[in-house]
Amino acid sequence: MKLPLIAVSVVSLGVALGSSAVAAPPTSTKCSVVKNAAAADAVYCHAVAQNKVLLGGTADPGKCDAKLERAFTKMDGTGACPLVGDYADVRQRVVDAEAAVRAALAAGSATTPSEKSCVTRKNAEAGRYARCHASAMKAALAGKQLPEEIYKPIVFIKCEQRLETAFLKAETRETCLTTGDVADVRGLVVGAATNFRLADASPARAGGADLRGADFRAADLTSVFFPFADLRGADLAGATLLNGIVSGADFTGADLTGVALVGTRMVTTNLTNANVAGADLTLALLADADVTGADLSGVTWSQTGCPDETTSDTNGSSPESCCANLQGAVPAACSP
Repeated sequence: MKLPLIAVSVVSLGVALGSSAVAAPPTSTKCSVVKNAAAADAVYCHAVAQNKVLLGGTADPGKCDAKLERAFTKMDGTGACPLVGDYADVRQRVVDAEAAVRAALAAGSATTPSEKSCVTRKNAEAGRYARCHASAMKAALAGKQLPEEIYKPIVFIKCEQRLETAFLKAETRETCLTTGDVADVRGLVVGAATNFRLADASPARAGGADLRGADFRAADLTSVFFPFADLRGADLAGATLLNGIVSGADFTGADLTGVALVGTRMVTTNLTNANVAGADLTLALLADADVTGADLSGVTWSQTGCPDETTSDTNGSSPESCCANLQGAVPAACSP
C-alpha cells in the first residue's frame, strides 16, 4: 500500500502477528513519550497562534508555552526522566520547527487573502500531523497492546493521506506560493519530532537518525526504535533486534546476516540489496517492505507478515516462507 507522493515515508508500526507481547518499556520511555506528545501539541498550538497573526488578528503563544512547561515540570517531578530541566530547550525547538514550516510555505511573502489562506491551511495541517505522529510514537514507545489493526500501516497511512489531501486541496482552492511541498513539510515535522525525544536519546532510540555505515555487529538492540532511520550500508551482522520498530528505515546494502528480528515491525522498510541471509524473521512484520535484490537465503520464516500482507503460515507456502509473497520484488535469493 503506497502513497503517490510519499513513497515510504509512512509512520507505520506494524505488530507481531499472533499473541506475542511487546517488551515492557523502561520508565524513561514514559517520560520520553509524554514530553514528545506535549511538544507536538505545542507545535500545533503555535501554528494556530501564528495563523491568527498572519490573518491580521492577535494571539498569545505564551499560553502554548505555559502548557508545555506544565507538562515538562510534571514529568520531571516523577523521577522517571533521565534528563530534567529541558523545557526551555524543547520549547525553542518547537518554535523553530513551526517557524521552519511557515518558511517552507513562504508565509512571509503571502499578501493576498488567498495566499494567506493557503499558508494557514497548510500550517495548521502540519501541526495536526505533528500530533498524529506523536500519537503513533507514543503507542509504539509505550508498548501498548492495542488491536492489531491499530498497528497496521493503514492507520499511519491515513495520517500521511490526511496531510497530503489537505495540501492538495489548499493548492486547488487557494493561490499558493509553494506547491508540491507536502514531502518537505512532512520531513520538517518528523525531523522535529526526533529532536523532541531528548528524554530517551540512547542509540537504541534513534528514530529518523542518520546511521549510514554504522557498526552494530552482534549488538543487543532489543526493542530498538529506528523508524525512518538511514541505515544504508550499516553492519548489523549477528545483532539482536527483538520486538524492535524499524518501519520506514532504509537498509539498502546493509549487512543483516544472522540478525534476530523476532517480533520486529519492518513496515515499508527498504531492504534493497541488503544481505539478510540466515536472519530470524519469526513474527516479524514486513508489510510493504522492498526486498529487491536482497539475499533472503536461509531465513527463518514463522508466522511472518509478508510484504504483500499475507502471512507465511497461511499463504500456502511449503515449507513456510514469504518467498512467493514479496509484492513483485525480485530478491537475489530467497529460501526457508
